[in-house]
Amino acid sequence: MIKDILNSKRNSEEIFIIINDKKISFKAFNHLVDQFDTFIVKTNYSIYRLAIDLSSKLNTLVALIGCNRLGVVPIIIPPDYRKIQNINYNKIANADHEIRDNDCIIQIKDDNYSDVKNITDKNVQCVLFTSGTESIPKAVELTYNNIYCSASNWNRIFNFNNNNYYLNILPIDHIGGLSIFFRSIYYGFISVITEYDKKSILTQIQKYNIDYVSVVPKMISNMIDYEQLKTLGSNIKALIVGGDGIDQYLHTNLKENNVNAYISYGMTETSSGISGYFINTLDVFEENFIGIPHSDVKILLKDTNIMIKSKVVMARYVDKPDCNNIFITGDIAKSRNGKIYFISRGSDFIVSGGENISLTSIRNILNSCSKVVDCVIVGHKDKDWGMVPIVLFESMKNEIDIDHLIMYCKNNLPKHMMPKHYIKIDKIPYKKNKIDYNLIKF
Repeated sequence: MIKDILNSKRNSEEIFIIINDKKISFKAFNHLVDQFDTFIVKTNYSIYRLAIDLSSKLNTLVALIGCNRLGVVPIIIPPDYRKIQNINYNKIANADHEIRDNDCIIQIKDDNYSDVKNITDKNVQCVLFTSGTESIPKAVELTYNNIYCSASNWNRIFNFNNNNYYLNILPIDHIGGLSIFFRSIYYGFISVITEYDKKSILTQIQKYNIDYVSVVPKMISNMIDYEQLKTLGSNIKALIVGGDGIDQYLHTNLKENNVNAYISYGMTETSSGISGYFINTLDVFEENFIGIPHSDVKILLKDTNIMIKSKVVMARYVDKPDCNNIFITGDIAKSRNGKIYFISRGSDFIVSGGENISLTSIRNILNSCSKVVDCVIVGHKDKDWGMVPIVLFESMKNEIDIDHLIMYCKNNLPKHMMPKHYIKIDKIPYKKNKIDYNLIKF
C-alpha cells in the first residue's frame, strides 16, 4: 500500500515531490504526516470519516496520507464548489469530523465508530466528489485496490521510472490531479505540483526537464495562443489530455508541432482515465473516439450508455450499493466499426474546459435571484472551451441590469461554472410543465 511505500523511505533525503517550487524529501513529507497524525490522536476524537477542507495542496496531501496511516477515511472537499448554495458535502459523504485551515477540527456527528484495525486493499483510501444527475454532487469511494490498479494500468502505457518528472497542474481535489500523486508514489517519479499559469507553463516544463504533463483541451488552446506548442514537442515525452476530447483544430496543431499527445477518457468513478490513444497512431482524426481500453478494462454499451467493467471501478457512491467492478455511466455513446465514440454527458451536463458542469445547478442559482422571473441554461459550442453555458432569462418589468446578473453569478458560482453570455427573452416557453427547447431562439 501507499503508506507502506512512504514508511519504507521514512528517513530518505531523496526528493519526493515539488510543490510551488519547494522541494520536499520523503523524510520531510513523512515528518509532516507524523505531525498531522499526532495532532489528530491528541484531539481524543474517535474519527472514522474526516472531511478535509484545506486550502493548501501540501496540507491536503499530508492529511490524506495521515488518514491512510490512521485507518481514517479521508474526504477531499472541493474548494471550487464552496460558493454553490445549499450543498452539504459533509452530509453527502457521511463525514463525522471536518478539518479546516488553522488546524480546526469540527465534530459533525456524535456517532461512535469502531476503529479500523486491519486495513486491506478493499478499504476506502479516499472519497472524492463528482457531479450528480440531480445537480447534487456524488461522493465516490475509491479503494486502495482501485487506485493501485489504475496506477498500474497507466504505468503499462508509459513505463514510468525514478528519473521522470511529471508536471501536475490539475486540481488535486479532482481525480485527474490526485491520481498523478498516487502514481508518483507507486512508480517513483517526481510530481511537480503547481498552480496552472497559461503564460508560464513552458517555463515550468523547461525548468524541471518535465517528461510528462496532464492537461485539459482548453490548456492546449492557450498553448497555441502563446505559441508554446512549437517548443513543447521537443521538451516532453508525452502530453496527456483528459477531461474532454479534442477537436480537429487541436489535433492538427498537436501533430504539426510533433507533440506526442495521448487523448484519454475516464472519470472519478473509474479512478481516472480508463482508455485512450496516441494521436500519431491514427491515420486520420476521429472526433470523439474514446480510445483503446486500458489493461483489465472492458468498455461496452448498455443501450446507449457507456458501461465499464474493471477493478478500477469505484467501490460505491456513499450509502449506495456496491458496484462490484461494474459501472453504467451517464455518458451517451455510439459504436462504429468496433470503436466507441462519445456523444454527450447527458441532457443536464456539458463539458467546458475539461470540467463537468450541471446546467440545472446554474439555473437553480439564477432563479434564486429576486430580479429573475425565470431562466434556462443551454450549452453552446465554443472553439476554446468545447462547450460553454449560456443564460436565457426573463425578468420583471423593470429590465434587469446585466452587470447585476453577472455579479450575482460571480458571488454564487465557482469560476468554471460562470455563464459566458446572458440573453434576455420575453418568455421561457413551456409544454406540459417542461421547457420546450425547440421554441427557444437566440
